[in-house]
Amino acid sequence: MRGEELQELTLEELQHLERTLDVGLSRVIERKEQQIMERLNGLEQKGMQLLETNKKLREKVEELAEKQAVTDHPENVFNEDAHSSESGSLDCDDTSDTSLKLG
Repeated sequence: MRGEELQELTLEELQHLERTLDVGLSRVIERKEQQIMERLNGLEQKGMQLLETNKKLREKVEELAEKQAVTDHPENVFNEDAHSSESGSLDCDDTSDTSLKLG
């Protein structure tokens, strides 16, 4: 396999050895390609799972942020009975305080 002790081989023996090595090399290459494809498919599936998990986590963060905003600013919660869902707009009180508070 390493090409040692080839001096004593005949031409026919060398050709047979070459064909044997070619067949073996083809099998090695085929198996290597198979393993690469399996690994690639596994990584693609893992990537899809990570994207889905990321999407779910983003949705959860948005929900928590909305809940936190409602908890921090209860004046932002509207009474559904006071506003008609059919009107499409909210009645604004011109006297309301719309200043931004930083802190």
